[in-house]
Amino acid sequence: GLKFCHLGDLGHVPSEDVVRKIGRVDILFIPVGGTYTLDAREARRTSELIKPDIIIPMHYKIPGLNLPIDGVEEFLRGQDVVRLDSNTWEIPDDLPSGRVIVFSPP
Repeated sequence: GLKFCHLGDLGHVPSEDVVRKIGRVDILFIPVGGTYTLDAREARRTSELIKPDIIIPMHYKIPGLNLPIDGVEEFLRGQDVVRLDSNTWEIPDDLPSGRVIVFSPP
């Protein structure tokens, strides 16, 4: 019964019409690294428009990655963040709201 939205390599803030078509989202996977995708500011704006319960940032710089993209820290600033010691997460029955889940790099 959960609705997931994976924004792939999105490189622009979606229009209100697109957000309306997406509809209700429980868990949002959103790129935050910039250069090729949304940067931290654009990702924050997009997540504010979509209003998911859970945000999972992706496509950001991790140790050993040589792509010219930003890390996740700027996107996380001021948000309720849960950092996992794993790259997996079991979705709880009572889905929390307003949290950003950050996985450990592989």
